[in-house]
Amino acid sequence: MNEALETNNILDTGVRTYFSNDVNFLQLKENIDSAVSESKDIVVMTANDVNSASHYLKNFKALGKKIEYYRKAVKQPFLEKGKEIDEFFKELANLFSDELDRLDKELKDFQKRENEKAEKAAAAERKRLEEEAIQLGIQEEERRRKRADTIAIIKSAAEEMKVENPGMTQNSIMAALQGNNGFPADVTPDEWSYILGNVEELEVAEVEPAIVAEVEPETRKISSLNSSGLHTRRTKKYEITNFVEFVRSLSDKEILLYLEPNRQALTAERSKFDFEAHSSLKGVRFYFDENLR
Repeated sequence: MNEALETNNILDTGVRTYFSNDVNFLQLKENIDSAVSESKDIVVMTANDVNSASHYLKNFKALGKKIEYYRKAVKQPFLEKGKEIDEFFKELANLFSDELDRLDKELKDFQKRENEKAEKAAAAERKRLEEEAIQLGIQEEERRRKRADTIAIIKSAAEEMKVENPGMTQNSIMAALQGNNGFPADVTPDEWSYILGNVEELEVAEVEPAIVAEVEPETRKISSLNSSGLHTRRTKKYEITNFVEFVRSLSDKEILLYLEPNRQALTAERSKFDFEAHSSLKGVRFYFDENLR
């Protein structure tokens, strides 16, 4: 079989047209048609039929090998040229690959610095809000203490009125107290009950510690800082930073769930939260990868 195939002719004329005029192909096609024509009437009924069928099976397998050999011989020049073309254009791309990697790193480093700056700003804002909440709590505690002192003074005055004027009604005492200068105008019904002796103690609610909401970092993205249509793709990630703390924080059921080999439950838990969100699990850090595209 002729191996020196003219590949240019195949490209110019098309595969079917080229091989319709190729002697090797025509001879192979003739052999196949002849073998099919001879074997199609074989029905295996006797031992002799088995021998005939086996002969043609062997013949068809041999034809299959010839077809495969021929196919590879035709295709090989194209494969070799394909590799040569790949290498040629790879060398072309390599002319700027180092600069591409450098600029890619520059942008990623910038984004990393921006993220760190945003995280520091968010931490500082949260600290400011926490300190502000503490101060407000102290001020509220002081206000309630002064209020309690004021109510205690008014109660003492009411008790003196009762001693000096045993016949005074509670309404009269209230009216007399309200007529004094400096008497608070916003005395509540519960405070009046305490002042007039209807209850022994005045229930004062404790100051609840303020709940400061999580401050999310406000990061600037590469996509918003350029006009070239360059974007970044963020991928949510997690890592177990303290395995012992992580395991101790889980119930028996959660251990089986989160520590499965493929970590699907951990991945699903991470996907519930935003890119900049803090971890919902002890001993686990939430973060994200950012790549240019």
